[in-house]
Amino acid sequence: MLAPDQPIQQGLLATVQDHLSSWSGYEAFYSAIRQSPKLTVYLVGGAIRDSALGRERGQADFDFIVEGVSLAPLLARLERAGRVTVGPLKSPRWFPSRPDTAYCDIVPTHGFNQGFGSCTNLLECLAQFDITANAIAIDIRSNTILDPYNGLEDLRERIIRMVRFDQPEVAIRAGHVLTWRAYAWCRIARFAATLGLDLESSTARWVRDNEPSQAQRHAFAANFLGQH
Repeated sequence: MLAPDQPIQQGLLATVQDHLSSWSGYEAFYSAIRQSPKLTVYLVGGAIRDSALGRERGQADFDFIVEGVSLAPLLARLERAGRVTVGPLKSPRWFPSRPDTAYCDIVPTHGFNQGFGSCTNLLECLAQFDITANAIAIDIRSNTILDPYNGLEDLRERIIRMVRFDQPEVAIRAGHVLTWRAYAWCRIARFAATLGLDLESSTARWVRDNEPSQAQRHAFAANFLGQH
């Protein structure tokens, strides 16, 4: 079990910082952020979740959401320190020039869309996340935690709880077989199998009710697992 809130947050910030610092691309990434003062950069998703659970991440990826007018100057600086490609959801993906397999996805708030339309700020983005344990953000500059859906509490209780249950049954992009609902279903099923957490009751009911989504698991794996 996790400790009370304040020790969790202090320990979590230290652990996340250790993971970021061990990434070969972090020095160049943070330098690019310092040179982009009009952007607010948040770490989100699995790096925070796994740190809170005390899981070793190895050569994992990092996910950042960026508030600001334009990513172009930031991406130009990162291009000089590695290569910028496009991820499966069409957001920028940066690989540092130093040799490791860890990369980061850099998603502008206005480009974040999990089937509910584009966003204007971080909170709108977090409202589209799949589970509360992923909808936690850390402001990279101020080193503060934003946890609007009590994801840390759910991690303390070792449960998986969905943020929302209305994922649309529409393709994640034109011409694609995978739908947003199946995308969420496959992710949650994978979390349940790999994280050692229990599904809370409403989430378990949604997973059962949407079990036909598992027919799209091969499309999910082909597009989102082992992407480099």
